[in-house]
Amino acid sequence: MMERLRATEEKYKIAREKRDGSWIKFIEELRSDPTILDRLHPTTDTTADSRLVHLWQFLSSRIRGRSRYAIDDLSAVEPIFGTEVTEKFATVLINFANAWKPLLPSERPPEEQRKIFSFETMGLAGMALEAAKTSNWALSIDDDRAERAARYAILELNGFPDYLVRLAEAKPAIVRKVLVAEVNSQLATGDPSEHGILDRLAYSDAKLARLVVPDLEHAMFDEATFPTPLLPKVSDGRPKPSPTHALRTVMASAVLVDDETFGSMQELTINAQAFESRIDQPKGERAINFYETMVVDIARLSYLTNRLYDFGRRRAERVSYVPPTREQLEGELGRDLRIYTSDNEIAVRIQKAMDQEFGKRRNGRDVPNGTDG
Repeated sequence: MMERLRATEEKYKIAREKRDGSWIKFIEELRSDPTILDRLHPTTDTTADSRLVHLWQFLSSRIRGRSRYAIDDLSAVEPIFGTEVTEKFATVLINFANAWKPLLPSERPPEEQRKIFSFETMGLAGMALEAAKTSNWALSIDDDRAERAARYAILELNGFPDYLVRLAEAKPAIVRKVLVAEVNSQLATGDPSEHGILDRLAYSDAKLARLVVPDLEHAMFDEATFPTPLLPKVSDGRPKPSPTHALRTVMASAVLVDDETFGSMQELTINAQAFESRIDQPKGERAINFYETMVVDIARLSYLTNRLYDFGRRRAERVSYVPPTREQLEGELGRDLRIYTSDNEIAVRIQKAMDQEFGKRRNGRDVPNGTDG
């Protein structure tokens, strides 16, 4: 047994030394004549020069453990390659990215939709390098290269590469086209367990999510065909679907507003969804403080709606989200319910709800629950 183990170890050692020797010889050749990288074979739909692939494999081995495919600098290999070879490697990697066009997951056979291939990771790295190295990159590239860059971005391992937001700002129609293709594919499957483009957009920059809002709103308009299990993915992952008509209105408006006001719209949608989730709970499963919680929900919805109403009536240029105070929530309910005295039965219930949310009032200030003031 031990003899066999030693023989296996010796075999691997010889193979490793041979491989390392090949790398050393290859890199020495490149350092002595960097123009080798100027004479690579052209990229085709199915092939790339083996020397480029070998350099990519070496780079990948040096950055193992990263959680992203996009690589926007080659500092990991520059001490080994030298400056001139590193610069030429960056150039050929960028050229490859712009010569090869990746398929979107939705364009592949089902059995290949979750796979990632070496050409795709090479291309994504090349595109990320170009975006990082080029001043005003997103504005300087043509529409064909922009679509190529958006396609690569869909293949990123976690989230999206950093360049995609800049590209979306410069070429929103092109990025939207690529995102919507993947959104429609996920809607077609209707599988809530699938971690797809909707999940990634939920955690991405709001500028990307807002590009697909009109298309989602249009898809949701037909309640008979929209995959209901995916509603939580569309509306912040809450356990219950949000009020559909209200959500449509907010989503249709969101694309037209600034980021701060968009944040207030998100809060309104989230609160509306939480409210409906509580309503849907069977009575036997409701918490003891159910009604007090609902009172606070209603107050928050009124607060957010009135602030956004001012924006819609052009009484405010933007409405950033500011968490409401106790006084503001009490004021919303007092006005809406026309409560003018504190001994009113409803006023007493509101007071109890606010005590639950903010703590009981002592000496004119709120004391958080669980403290002695």
